[in-house]
Order: sequence, then C-alpha cells, then structure tokens
Amino acid sequence: NGAGKTTSIKCVLSLIFPDEGKITLFGERSPGPEVMGKVGYLPENPYVYQYLRPLEFLDLCGRLVGLDAQARESRGREMIERVGLAHAVDRPIGKFSKGMMQRIGLAQALLR
Repeated sequence: NGAGKTTSIKCVLSLIFPDEGKITLFGERSPGPEVMGKVGYLPENPYVYQYLRPLEFLDLCGRLVGLDAQARESRGREMIERVGLAHAVDRPIGKFSKGMMQRIGLAQALLR
C-alpha cells in the first residue's frame, strides 16, 4: 500500500540507508549481530508444525535461536500467557483457529 514497510525493514537491516533521520535498535545506532539477534520476525502466514503443541513449537524456535533449556521453558510459558493461549497449551497447533495461529506466530517472534 506504499506505507514504506519494506523500505523500513531494509533500513533496519542496513541494506539501504535513510536520506534523513536515523535508525536505532534497542538504543544502538549501528546495531551489530548481538543487537540484531534480539529482533523477531512475524510473517503474515507463519508456518508451524501442525502436530506440535504450543510449548513444543516455542521450544523448537528457542533452540533455533540458541536459547538454553531454562530460557526456552520460561520464555515459552511467558509468551503463551502474554498472547492469551494458556487455555490451549495442550492442544495441537493444527487444531487452532486462524486468530490462534496468529497469536502463536506472535509468541515465536517475541520469544527472544
């Protein structure tokens, strides 16, 4: 729609540079890998393994970004609560409604 979403992301990733203003992430003007590692991504249609339950899915995502077991457990539970999926923690993701799918996608993006 021409709002500048793609351009903004390219600026955040330092693929292009703004003509005016500045980009900061977590207070850093020139973020390196450590800061960029804190950035999550939520696609419009997140892909999830349908047979996994929410905590299993978040554990997998946490492994992929290098979280230790304790962090995966605590952050996973925190994100499930935060996005309002505690009532569905024992349900396979494949049984989720579209809104619930969006919430589990948001939980994985916030996991870091």
